[in-house]
Amino acid sequence: MASAVRPSGLPIAQINITPLVDVMLVLLIIFMLSVPLLTRTLQTHLPQAGGATPTEPVVLEVSTAGYRLDGRTLAAGELDAALRALAQRSPATALTLRASDDVDYQAVATALAAAQRSGVRHLGQAF
Repeated sequence: MASAVRPSGLPIAQINITPLVDVMLVLLIIFMLSVPLLTRTLQTHLPQAGGATPTEPVVLEVSTAGYRLDGRTLAAGELDAALRALAQRSPATALTLRASDDVDYQAVATALAAAQRSGVRHLGQAF
């Protein structure tokens, strides 16, 4: 093997990258062959979702005429007892409060306070 020498007599410093390229190509081939072996899938069988059926929310309507709980007209004094009976009968039942546009806010606040006192856990508002 001859070495390169400059005319001044000093050797030329060069890096031989041929072995480096050979090693990199071998690594590339190994990775290309091993990747398809790593992409195997695992067969799983998930259970079907079932369980409780969703319940329809109970609607409490507040209007200038009074209170209506699921179509039944109630006076302000009967509201606590009716909501308490509803909460004891099915604690997971959602109560939806629907107020008309012309009702006083005091009537809405009375309905909200009655729902809170009676133990209704799920309360929503419909507009």
